[in-house]
Amino acid sequence: MKSQELRIGNWVDFEYGETERTYGFETQIEDAEDLVQIEHGNMKCRAIPLTKEWLEKFGFVKKTHSYTKDRISIKEQRKGYYFYHTGMEIKYVHQVQNLYYALTNEELTLKDETVIKD
Repeated sequence: MKSQELRIGNWVDFEYGETERTYGFETQIEDAEDLVQIEHGNMKCRAIPLTKEWLEKFGFVKKTHSYTKDRISIKEQRKGYYFYHTGMEIKYVHQVQNLYYALTNEELTLKDETVIKD
């Protein structure tokens, strides 16, 4: 995962098994790997697959075949989730966070800070 895909505050899984928010970004020149800063240092991370549990924790409400929050609809299909208005596939938690911010200029926050584990 490239740091360009992330914003500060995005939820990601880290190499030591925890799910945390990002605080900043750093590139190590010798191997050109992107590291993500967290509360206790810099770590490699991976994207969190988007699930109905994450959508519900973000406050999206289940409708017939979609999840909706503040007039933003994420369509649920067999192959995954899609932004209803464009058909753009959304595979990861950070993508829905970034989409929500781009459309509302507000951060997408969890209803409570309990994170979801695989």
